Amino acid sequence: MNIKEVEKEVGIRKANIRYYEEQGLVTPMRNAENNYRDYSEEDVICLKKIKVLRLLGISVAEIKAVQNRDTALNTVVQSRISEIEKEVEQLGELEEMCRMFLAHDQTYDTLDISLLDTRECLSIQKGAVFMKIDRCRNYQEALRRSEVIMTCFIFLGLIPTGENVQRLFHYSLPEWIRWIGFAGACVTGIINIVLYRKMYSTQKNDWERAEENLAAKARRS
Repeated sequence: MNIKEVEKEVGIRKANIRYYEEQGLVTPMRNAENNYRDYSEEDVICLKKIKVLRLLGISVAEIKAVQNRDTALNTVVQSRISEIEKEVEQLGELEEMCRMFLAHDQTYDTLDISLLDTRECLSIQKGAVFMKIDRCRNYQEALRRSEVIMTCFIFLGLIPTGENVQRLFHYSLPEWIRWIGFAGACVTGIINIVLYRKMYSTQKNDWERAEENLAAKARRS
C-alpha cells in the first residue's frame, strides 16, 4: 500500500504517518522500482495501534518504549489514568470557579478579581503535596550533581599524581604528595556537598514559609 492508501485506511494524515516513521514507530519497506514507501498489513495494524494510544493521550515516547518492550502497556495506561484524574480535578476547580462568578452575578465592569486570588490560594493549598514531591526530586538532583562534582574533583586531583601521567611527562612525585592531592580532592568535594545542602536547605525553608502564608490566606478567605 502507498501512503495515500494508508492515510485513507487508518484515518490519520500523511504528516502524522511520516512523523511516526521518523520516530521509529513504523518502518515500511521501499518499493524496489520507484523507491516509494510500501506499507504492509503489519504496518497498517501498527499505525492503527498508534492511533488508539495517541487518542488516549499516551505520548509518542511512551508508545516507542512499549514497542521496544522497555515498559509494559499496563504501566503506561495506569500512568495516563493518574494524569487524567489530575486533569479532571483541575477541570472541577475551573467549574467551581465559573459557578462562583455566576453566583456573584459578575459583569466585565464589576468583575471581582479577588475571587480568582482565593481560588489560586486554595489550589496551591491542595497541591502542596505534589509541590513537596517535586522539591524532593529537586533536592535529590542537586545532591546527584554535587556527587558528580566531587568525583570530578577527585579525578582531577589524582591526574597529576598518577603513575602513568608521571611516566608520560617524565617526572616523579613522592608518595606523600600523591596522598595530599587525593585528600585535597576529597575535601573539596565534601565542601561542595555541604554547600549544596546548605543552599537547598535555605531555599526549601523559604518555599515552605511561602506555602504556609498562602495557605493561611486561603483559610482567611
